[in-house]
Amino acid sequence: MATMLGLPSMVSAVATNPNVKPNEWRLLPPHCMYVEGGPLRFKDPETTRRLWASDPAWTGMHHYCWAIVQEFRTFSAQVSRSHAEAVLRAAIQNLDYVIERSRPGFIYRADMFVRKARIQARLGQYLQAATTARQLIAESPELAEGYFALADVQIKAGRPDQARETLAKGDEAVKDAERFGTLKKQLDLR
Repeated sequence: MATMLGLPSMVSAVATNPNVKPNEWRLLPPHCMYVEGGPLRFKDPETTRRLWASDPAWTGMHHYCWAIVQEFRTFSAQVSRSHAEAVLRAAIQNLDYVIERSRPGFIYRADMFVRKARIQARLGQYLQAATTARQLIAESPELAEGYFALADVQIKAGRPDQARETLAKGDEAVKDAERFGTLKKQLDLR
């Protein structure tokens, strides 16, 4: 099936390399420049070494960067729905790869869960998306991102009542109330 869609047969693999194009690197977070395949990995080996020495999760961060690129690519009007869904499933595999290899508290771990939940919701996998967001809440209940991600999924699933409950729980648990307030303003609770 992957070959029929014009995707490499690796789509079904644990994680896929989307062959990031030069113009796509500038869209990625700065740390992606130092991961496997990144344009600065060998030009600035000291920064690469420091990142990798700071936490073992950095050795797998190229999968996180690949997932970002894969998600970006699905927003193009020229991408068919079936192709976009296959690419999004590959992005989830890349996120799973790095989530499994990172530890709670790793600087980009919350974003990994939020991205995964958002992608699952885009695929209509609302229960899986809610489970992903709840994993983040269970792991880091003081972070606003988990409650925001869960409320966002609940809204997309047509459950604004549940979203309000989630946000109320977040109000009690989140340490950065200002950030949580900013995130909540992004949600449409009609």
